[in-house]
Amino acid sequence: MKKIIFALLALLAMCLPASDTIWEVKNPEESVWFSAFENRARVIEEKFGVKFDAKWKPKVEFARPESFPPTVETPLAGRYIFATQSFLVSPRWKSDVRIALIDHELGHALADQVSRRIGNGAWPGEWNGDVDQLEEMMARNFISEGIAEYFENIGKRHPKRTKGGYKNLPESWFDQELWRNIYRRYEGSYWIVQPILKRHGIHGLVYLMTHPFKYSLGGNVRGPALEYQKKAMEDLKKMTS
Repeated sequence: MKKIIFALLALLAMCLPASDTIWEVKNPEESVWFSAFENRARVIEEKFGVKFDAKWKPKVEFARPESFPPTVETPLAGRYIFATQSFLVSPRWKSDVRIALIDHELGHALADQVSRRIGNGAWPGEWNGDVDQLEEMMARNFISEGIAEYFENIGKRHPKRTKGGYKNLPESWFDQELWRNIYRRYEGSYWIVQPILKRHGIHGLVYLMTHPFKYSLGGNVRGPALEYQKKAMEDLKKMTS
């Protein structure tokens, strides 16, 4: 029964609900980025075999989220906004289209759309500020950013390697370098999901969004990540065989 339900979820994820969200391009810079997002969306669809929602068009705005202080603008290159299914791009990149950034944010968008198709709601969603849910959201973020990193690499001639990537995952709250360094955390997140998505495609994506990852008390992400990846590969082999 579990195999049947999972197969139905994967089939549902392939369906294309129509979207009423059709955006108006406001200026030349947005037009260039809009075209780039549309072109890269087609590449991702071809490479991964799953389409974005029918009639959905990417809206691109050059702005920093109001909740972010000015000092955060430098590392904030782009962001996917779940509420509007649109994108924010740092104003500093307005005249410099970045394919890696676009593919990364499109990865977030595709995962979110697939999650909504299967009745799982917006994914991973925005943190509502509840401290009790912070660790759950952070754990979900590891998977979410890993998925985005996978799509960032899916169209590259030479995708980044995953060997030893688990070493970028912290083993405790004392590993401050690994918690603070967003690039290393992304490397670790990519390591978790890459073999799952590469081997199992849409089934792997559905699994990652419907089987929550949890790390241990004390901030140990590395150990639970190794176990999660192993179990996911075993479960998916059974579910898809």
